[in-house]
Amino acid sequence: MKNIIPTRIINLKHRTDRREHIEKEFGGRAEFSIEVIEACEHHIGAIGLWQSICRIISTASQKDWPYVLICEDDHQFTEEYSPDYLMDCIAKCEAEGGDVLLGAVSWFDSALPVNDKLHWVAKFTGTQFMIIYRKFYEKILSADFGVGDNADYKIASLTTGKYFTSKPVSTQIYFGYSDVTARNAQEGRLEELFGDSVNGIDMLRIVSNYYQKEINDVQKKIPDYDLSQICLPVFIITQPETYRDRIIQEFSRKPEFEVFFIETGKNGECTNIDRWEGIREAVRMGKERDEDLIIICNDNHIFTADYSKEYLFDHIIKAHYQGIDLLLTGCRSFYRAIPVAPSRYWVAGGTAAPFLVIFKKFYDRLLEESFDENVKPSELINELTFNKMLIYPFISSSVDDQHIFEETRLNFAELEEASTRYFWPQLQHTVVI
Repeated sequence: MKNIIPTRIINLKHRTDRREHIEKEFGGRAEFSIEVIEACEHHIGAIGLWQSICRIISTASQKDWPYVLICEDDHQFTEEYSPDYLMDCIAKCEAEGGDVLLGAVSWFDSALPVNDKLHWVAKFTGTQFMIIYRKFYEKILSADFGVGDNADYKIASLTTGKYFTSKPVSTQIYFGYSDVTARNAQEGRLEELFGDSVNGIDMLRIVSNYYQKEINDVQKKIPDYDLSQICLPVFIITQPETYRDRIIQEFSRKPEFEVFFIETGKNGECTNIDRWEGIREAVRMGKERDEDLIIICNDNHIFTADYSKEYLFDHIIKAHYQGIDLLLTGCRSFYRAIPVAPSRYWVAGGTAAPFLVIFKKFYDRLLEESFDENVKPSELINELTFNKMLIYPFISSSVDDQHIFEETRLNFAELEEASTRYFWPQLQHTVVI
């Protein structure tokens, strides 16, 4: 075989069952030059794993390998694996300037198709089959790693050049315990994780295909609007006797909004039920007024520097014609986002959105939903509909958590950059809105 993949397998000395498994797994596979190395032991398993990875990377750097495959001893090849497929993926990842190629992920937050072999990924878990390229060696060796860190999250944070094979070539076998993550020791947990990952990729593909198919028809439906004639109803959920001057100031000199206050809670406390009732009251008022949409606003909302009337209205109008129920304008965290129009993303979920647009067709669903104290309103709203989008750049943040919103903004900026590079060029033949 022309190309032999330098491969190092991490194994704790006393885990003889794992060593026997992994040697059988690689047995007869001439495309790999394997060596089982003794894992660095640490009372914190994640630190021991990172030290083992760094030791392998140090060897790869000294030997000037173009890349090295690092395997954990619970790796198992899938039926999708073939030498030619893997070598093709390695070559295409290198051509993309990649730093890391994963044979599968057990979890990811957002991913984008790059070509027929690769997906770009943001955050991920799963390092049991991981190819590290030469130009990334020094970045790993110089990285800080301490208590609370995990190898997969750390690697994801060190580079934007991270990819996984579109067809998973690796999974993890269950041994009844985990040397790194205690939760993974639960029977069936690993199979569930990798199954969810594959299903998540399929879900993003379905969402992407749906909106790509509809996008031309949507463009034709949108009439011209006189924005000067539009005034959006905003319902600010607040507690009685709350200091309102700050939030009133946020909406001053913004005649595009008609502001209402909805008081909820008592004695300085606002329970989940109180907050849900406040949201329901806003929806009832919107329905009675026959509003096409309402905006639910927390009293900790603050507009970002990216806010403009034209920017918000443009997204509201176009999202409406895409048939959505919810439009998030900023959030504390998001989960599985995929672009559906420039600066607008479908999301599986987004938490703590302080400025939330709710469209008319979603009113009844919210009013009919039962609720109890154990459910968080923001989580329930997310669960009630598949049709939700998030705009980026964000126009809303929180005065209480501005640093967290900023971290989320930076994470989204990485996704936006990847979308510009990989996603939209594939749709150049498509009219986008």
